[in-house]
Formats: sequence, structure tokens, C-alpha cells
Amino acid sequence: MADGGFRPRYNVQFGTDTGTQFDAWDASTTIDWMPDDFQTWRLEFVHREASVPNFAGTGGVTGPTGYTTAPVPTNWSPDLSKQDTRIIGALLLRF
Repeated sequence: MADGGFRPRYNVQFGTDTGTQFDAWDASTTIDWMPDDFQTWRLEFVHREASVPNFAGTGGVTGPTGYTTAPVPTNWSPDLSKQDTRIIGALLLRF
């Protein structure tokens, strides 16, 4: 790939006014275990932070009904957080 394989992780959508600043970083580590040629077990730890609330919080980012097509009350806003920590487990099977 011409870009060195870099793929941006963040789809940031906030004001583009002069002086708007967004700083973010993340760190992750992954452990893979392949007991044979047909399965891979993966455990991943990811932590990311941003200077502005950018990640989905525990209250969610869809409206109170949970549907993106439902009307949203005027006093409602998405629950965004400045940090996010995840532990992700996966099983990959090859047939």
C-alpha cells in the first residue's frame, strides 16, 4: 500500500471552526494462540483517549428509544466519553 498500511481509527465529527483542536492516542496489545492450523484464539486489550468527548459512553449514542429513525427529544444528547477501555476476545476458524 502506498500509505504504508495506515488506516485511521477515528471518524471524528465536530466543529471545523478555526482553533478547533483534537488530540487522541491509543494503545493496544494482542495475544494470539493457535493450537492447530484451523483455529486462532485472540485476546486483545485496547485503551484510547481524546481531548474532547469522542467515544460512546455507557448511556449510548442512539436516541432514548434505541432506534436511529425515531424522533429525539430536544433535551437529549449522546453520552460521549473522553476515554475508552476494552477487552476483546475472538475465535477465528478456518475451514
